[in-house]
Amino acid sequence: MKRSPTTALVAAALAVVVSAGAAAPAATAAPHGNHRPAAAAKTGHRPVAQHAKHAKPVKSKADQKRLAVEQRKVTTWVAHKDAALARAAVRVAAAGLAEGDVVAATIAADREALAALGTEASAAATPAEVKAIGKQVKQVRPEIYSIVLTGLRRAAAMQQQALSTTDALAELTTQTDAAEVAGADVAAIRESLAAATAANDSVAGLVAAAVEKGIALTASSSHQERAAFLADLAAAGGQLDLATEQLQVIADALAALTVTPVVEEPVVEDPPVVEPVV
Repeated sequence: MKRSPTTALVAAALAVVVSAGAAAPAATAAPHGNHRPAAAAKTGHRPVAQHAKHAKPVKSKADQKRLAVEQRKVTTWVAHKDAALARAAVRVAAAGLAEGDVVAATIAADREALAALGTEASAAATPAEVKAIGKQVKQVRPEIYSIVLTGLRRAAAMQQQALSTTDALAELTTQTDAAEVAGADVAAIRESLAAATAANDSVAGLVAAAVEKGIALTASSSHQERAAFLADLAAAGGQLDLATEQLQVIADALAALTVTPVVEEPVVEDPPVVEPVV
């Protein structure tokens, strides 16, 4: 059957419409496999769904484990240092020093501060926070109280020695006075007595300064603070040694004195005048 030109044109138009409708679903279909959307191809970013798969959790099991390890470490340090502070308190009490109560109160304050650090470490939320607290715990050095106790004992001993030196100087001064009355030259001995007295008198002030620094020390005191305490003790000891040396010098000088005896000239009496008898 022969179609008319009009019929042929209508058929061609219908064919174009049908072919366009078939191509549309293919153009708008969602990508499959490794294909990315057009927006992703332009920007290079993953879709939101893919970002979610790679996001880190707020706290992973590994983070929790590290936190627990750091907390146990700091807790152990706190326990060991607290036990050492407790032993220091016992030694201070047994020493019977005049400053014992002050030092014991300082130790108690250190233990309270240490316990507070342990509590903070247990409540910390991250390993970094626990490590920061751990640095503070490491700065607590209970062994400082061994230095304090030894130094205060030494200070007490030097105070007693200074008192004994004062008594010895008084006795030597009495002997020097007697030798001078007996005619001995005691000028050099007087100089030694003055030097020994000055050195011995300075001991009291140096010991008092050392004690003040010693009772101010804590388990967290700096190296400079400890050094200042020990320096005052050393200075007091040096002056005490000087006074002791002078005591020996004075004693030796008195023993070696040559007393020049006072020679009394004989009294020559004039012979009696005899009156002539008339």
